Amino acid sequence: MNRFISKYLIWYPAFLLRGQKVRSGIKFFQKTQYYDRDQLREFQFGKMKEQITFAYEHIPFYQDKYNEAMVHPDDIRSPDDLGKIPILTKEEISKHSNAISNSHHRYPGWKFRRSTSGSTGMPLVFYKDSLSMGIMDAILYRNYSWLGIEIGYRQARFWGHPLTPRGLLKTRLTDRTLNRVRLSPFRLEDKTYRLYLEEIERFRAQYVYGYAQSVFQFARYFHRKEMRLSHLRLKGVILTGEIIFPEQVKIIRQVFACEVSEEYGCTEVGVIGFRDGNENMHLMENLLVESVHNFEDGTSGNLILSELYGKFFPFIRYQIGDRGSIVHKKCPCGRSLPILENISGRKDEYIQCSDGRLVDPYVLEYIINEMPASYGRIYQFKIIFIKEENHLRVSLIAEKFFNKIRNHIQNEFGKYLTADMRISICFVSKLERDLSGKQRCFISKDTEKTVT
Repeated sequence: MNRFISKYLIWYPAFLLRGQKVRSGIKFFQKTQYYDRDQLREFQFGKMKEQITFAYEHIPFYQDKYNEAMVHPDDIRSPDDLGKIPILTKEEISKHSNAISNSHHRYPGWKFRRSTSGSTGMPLVFYKDSLSMGIMDAILYRNYSWLGIEIGYRQARFWGHPLTPRGLLKTRLTDRTLNRVRLSPFRLEDKTYRLYLEEIERFRAQYVYGYAQSVFQFARYFHRKEMRLSHLRLKGVILTGEIIFPEQVKIIRQVFACEVSEEYGCTEVGVIGFRDGNENMHLMENLLVESVHNFEDGTSGNLILSELYGKFFPFIRYQIGDRGSIVHKKCPCGRSLPILENISGRKDEYIQCSDGRLVDPYVLEYIINEMPASYGRIYQFKIIFIKEENHLRVSLIAEKFFNKIRNHIQNEFGKYLTADMRISICFVSKLERDLSGKQRCFISKDTEKTVT
């Protein structure tokens, strides 16, 4: 599809219909990225104070939470006072999602259902209003403009997809409408890499977006063949969702012969950080990001996020589960946005089958998350892959119908794994967290002795 048709006849009308002020948002954030440090601090604190006051006055959950902590919005007089506001956890959202949303306020536009994939073993469901979604999209496309990418450009997307026929059909229709082609990361093997390249060429993609390690696996195949894909003439490659290392980025850049950027974010609040051409991960100004509870090195702390827009389901001082350090230094790009360094806490790997295939653990997460409702609720889960023993260990906290769940997982997992992969399933009442305090749903270990 022509990018102008996609941009002006599909994207912009859709934004307008849903009450999302994306065009004006992009223009606004093109300016704020160059605010000096004092301007940015004043802007963000003003929006943060507005959010805290609104939440206290209109959302009983936050009012009760703040009263219990004996803090009132009037007590927050400067950024130094933000530590008085209690932290919001994933457990609280899972337990009180209805209470956190503000059902007593009228909003222009729509409300959008959002859900996390369960990468921490605790899937969340919540709703965002048009303002919040519009700001998230405005920030997203403002960032893409750093690479010369505009709304409507044709995208080759290394991304997961639903496993049900109905869900798959819906995804294909959505992708076609939004001018993108989807390349599944669930099976990564030599024969698919050539097919994916042919698909990218046929679609005439203008940029690549997707799971970092999936894109790397694709690029590494052609790197080993000493092939460069410069004929694609891509605007850029945007990596997201997984840890990626400098040497891997170097290979991706060499193979695609274009700029490579990295996006760091989450479903709850959208893009948190975006890496520029100088390898600096800039934090987004529509969020107030804190690094608190410093560790022994004095530089890394728990990342706490607050969204500065949206009133229906505001995330205020939300602990995402990752760690990092925030530094204020001059960047050659000229942007004054703070820089995020030393990000840790996330580690996504692949399951290597005996026949050499790499299986993305996301496909297993999809299977669990799409469990038939008649089997009861899955509260939490953890999957551990023990490499040397070719063993996949699944632990679940479930409501009922254990045998049905066990049989379903065995059958569905078996469609993607080799027959010699040992799959053991156990039902537990509690899942242990890792040393960082984060509940990861997928862990890859060399031996049984290293499993915690």
